[in-house]
Amino acid sequence: MKLDDFYGEGRLPLFKPKPPPFYAKLKEHLEAEWKKHPYRNQMQVKIRLLADGVVPRWTRTERKNWAVKEHELVENGVITIPTGIGLSDVVPKPEK
Repeated sequence: MKLDDFYGEGRLPLFKPKPPPFYAKLKEHLEAEWKKHPYRNQMQVKIRLLADGVVPRWTRTERKNWAVKEHELVENGVITIPTGIGLSDVVPKPEK
């Protein structure tokens, strides 16, 4: 420990953690946080798609065009349907 860490009569400085806000446990606040939960990674996804050149601009029309192209690739069987979180019940239709 350094001498600068001490003050006064050889005591350590008092570091108190910042208390949580008064509304942290309120039902309304917890519901609002839960509603924001699906959008928690939206900014990182936006940056990644723009950096990778997947979407040239972050406009609704550009994102819609990208989604239409991806949908056509899935329909034609070029890429597979992603299965994972939330899509585990997606099964291919039996061919007739």
